[in-house]
Amino acid sequence: MFHPGDTIGPYTLVRALGRGAFGEVWLADRASSMLTTQVALKLPLDAAADLEAIRQEAQLWLKASGHTNIVPVLEAEVYDGQIIIASEYVAGGSLSDWLKQHGGKTPSVEAAVTIMRGVLEGLQHLHESGLVHRDLKPSNVLMQKGRPRLTDFGLTRVLKSSGHTTNIAGTPGYMAPEAFKGHYSPASDIWAVGILLHKLLTGVLPYPHTDFYSLLLAITSDEAVKLSDQVPDALRPVLAIALAKPVSDRYTSAAEMTEALASPSGSAPVSPPQARHNLPIQMTSFIGREQEIAQVRASLAKTRLLTLTGSGGCGKTRLLLQVARDVQDDYSEGVWLVELAPLSDPVLVPQALASVLGIREEPGKTLTQSLSETLSSKQMLLLLDNCEHVLDAAATLSDTLLKSCPRVKVFASSREGLGFAGESSYQVPSLSVPDIRQPQTPEHLAQYEAVQLFIERAVMTNAGFAITDQNAPAVASVCHRLDGIPLAIELAAARVRSLAVEQI
Repeated sequence: MFHPGDTIGPYTLVRALGRGAFGEVWLADRASSMLTTQVALKLPLDAAADLEAIRQEAQLWLKASGHTNIVPVLEAEVYDGQIIIASEYVAGGSLSDWLKQHGGKTPSVEAAVTIMRGVLEGLQHLHESGLVHRDLKPSNVLMQKGRPRLTDFGLTRVLKSSGHTTNIAGTPGYMAPEAFKGHYSPASDIWAVGILLHKLLTGVLPYPHTDFYSLLLAITSDEAVKLSDQVPDALRPVLAIALAKPVSDRYTSAAEMTEALASPSGSAPVSPPQARHNLPIQMTSFIGREQEIAQVRASLAKTRLLTLTGSGGCGKTRLLLQVARDVQDDYSEGVWLVELAPLSDPVLVPQALASVLGIREEPGKTLTQSLSETLSSKQMLLLLDNCEHVLDAAATLSDTLLKSCPRVKVFASSREGLGFAGESSYQVPSLSVPDIRQPQTPEHLAQYEAVQLFIERAVMTNAGFAITDQNAPAVASVCHRLDGIPLAIELAAARVRSLAVEQI
């Protein structure tokens, strides 16, 4: 569309610098009567691009400018019907170009640490300005005489209290787990720094998956990334914290990570954050339930005892754990899971909680009294999972703790409510299922949670499984006849190892 020599307002295009989904970036001359300067011009390919979106990007970029590690914006305007954003031209090219010149990774650990400290200092300025970059990657870091400078603020957003957007965008290999759900914060940029540091040190990404589905599953699963053997021992704890899946386990700021990289070798002592939860690692991804999660979180914010109820296999425990992960930052002393299913004697319920929290019975006091006194000043969320067979004991313990510990909340799951005053309950519904009376196509079925779950679990069992026009009616029938019950669907999906869906 654009060619060297083209003029756009006061600018003459010299050569293309790069191209992305938004359009092109060109080196351009701007001549005045006394001086010719060079700038980088960002040119949307669609002349009718959303002018308001471009204006917003330019305004956020202007707000981000003013730091040596951030490329400043110079102008945003419409010339001859073409929208442009002009920024300072950095002759050194991008970090991506710089890495190619050095064989794909930095020539030394010291070089990697120096570059990342500059990136972090730029991010700290960005975050202090109330912004989150959301698309940090090598091509969005320019190099000026060895100094990194952040650019491209097309996905930058103002940091709001909710930290949530329906515009889920970014470069997947650098996106944090929460970013795939629309959540963002400075911690999301910290995650990208961890990915970038791993790339600089080893020449590869820590999640090197080539297809999007495998990449999404790896990043959003609870299993920690296995760092390359090329990562120096001194930097392994730094990366482990930057790439922690729970947001609360990452560095609290770019400045804190900069401090951890204080010495050129990265050998500054780093203490991992103290554990603030005991939530188990989930080996499978969480499917759907966006509406349920929002409703449960809203209820939990208004009550001190919330019980998820429903029949066996409906997904109470997974919903409980998912919501707990989402809200763990709200509780300064953590979120703690007490698994009651293994208990055969209701008398052991207080002991189960005490064991999780490391609280011992004191002489002359019952264990429940010791728990009440220890937790009296704590801000904590207690998860009591599978209460149905020890219902009275769970209810008694919850009642005692809620009356004596004003900052403690109880979040329970049970086939029926605990049954005392102040309790709120939420009936966990089945997953959404298709109407088998309607024509079934793969595209149509993809919107239903039960089908999404069946497909994902089937692929885990049989990597060659795919939903087609031929088996779509059978998939719809299986999900419908199982009433969208997650456990039943998972058990059915496991059979694709040896059976066709029609046989199931």
